[in-house]
Amino acid sequence: MNGYSVPDPEKCRLARAWCAARYEVLLDERVWPLRIGKPAAALEARLPARDYLWITAWNPPLTTRTDEDNRAADRHLRARLGEAGHVHVPARAGDDRGGWLEPGWLVLDLAREDADALARAFSQGGILHWRQGQPVRLRLMWTRPGDAPDLPAVEWAG
Repeated sequence: MNGYSVPDPEKCRLARAWCAARYEVLLDERVWPLRIGKPAAALEARLPARDYLWITAWNPPLTTRTDEDNRAADRHLRARLGEAGHVHVPARAGDDRGGWLEPGWLVLDLAREDADALARAFSQGGILHWRQGQPVRLRLMWTRPGDAPDLPAVEWAG
């Protein structure tokens, strides 16, 4: 993935952590929660689309970035989305204890293959992607390790 490799144990750890994380969309002065494995019917009713992508440009796996570098990567992602004409709204993710918070974007109508390419372009290990009416799914940008846990609603993109 973009010139660096992630050891299999770290892939498994990240898969578990990202499944436990909180994902939210910030729209209409409301917080719209997303949960892996659960439908997002209320959000889909408010923002109708065929496909949905939750993505961040912050903190790729196994890298240490300053806040300034993360903000620059986020500006680059936002500019790329805007230049391509993709509808996108602010979002964020956090750990289940509230100790980590990271901004991101909900992008409408970006097909899975294009979502994967965007994730790889920004060195991201995972994204959320789902089709309207289907449960929210975590897509990991790696090949599934042989000892990976069987996590529902998780796809290994390879």
